[in-house]
Amino acid sequence: MSDQPTSRPLAAFTRRTTAIAHLTRLAVLIKDRGLEAEVKPGSRVPHLAVTNPGARQLRETIYAGPGLAGVWRFWWSWHEPIGTVDDDRDVAGRIAHVLSFTEQRR
Repeated sequence: MSDQPTSRPLAAFTRRTTAIAHLTRLAVLIKDRGLEAEVKPGSRVPHLAVTNPGARQLRETIYAGPGLAGVWRFWWSWHEPIGTVDDDRDVAGRIAHVLSFTEQRR
């Protein structure tokens, strides 16, 4: 019996570590925009928990993974793509926009 891992567990490990790396990079960009961002690598599916500290009810879970064509993307919790991992600055801006609020004056 070989001590070498099979390709399936190795592929899952590679996908997981790749997702964590992309989410970690995105977390830095999101924090630069004044939001809280924490990578949750130990969960069943690694994700990024993002919260607006000025309105804690505004929060979102972000995932990273390949789409059908194999292109890595960031995904909203409702499985809608936000953008590719190569466009991480634009993705961070979109997330910040969605989690922003405008106070209405009366």
